Amino acid sequence: MIKMNRMLALLIAVFVLNGIVTTTTLRESTKPAVTRRSGKCDMEGPTPCKHGEFYADTCNKHAYYQCVWKKPVNMPCSGSLVWNQAIKTCDWP
Repeated sequence: MIKMNRMLALLIAVFVLNGIVTTTTLRESTKPAVTRRSGKCDMEGPTPCKHGEFYADTCNKHAYYQCVWKKPVNMPCSGSLVWNQAIKTCDWP
C-alpha cells in the first residue's frame, strides 16, 4: 500500500510539473432565476409533439422545447439569446 501511495504521489507530481493537471474555478451564475407563471406555463411542453420539431417555451423566452421520440425536452438558449419560433433557433432580442 505504501508503494502504491508513493507511485501515485510521483505520478501526480509528474502531471503537475508537465502542466497536464488543470484547475477549474466555478462561478455563480449571473443569469436571473426563471419564475414560472400559472396557466399555460404549468405545461411540461407541447404534447403530442413530432420527433425532431422545435417549439417555443411559453413560460420562458430564453428556452425552447425539442421533441425527442414524442417527448418534449426543455432546452435553454445561451446567454441573453431568446427563442425565435419563426426561424426555429435562439436569436438576439
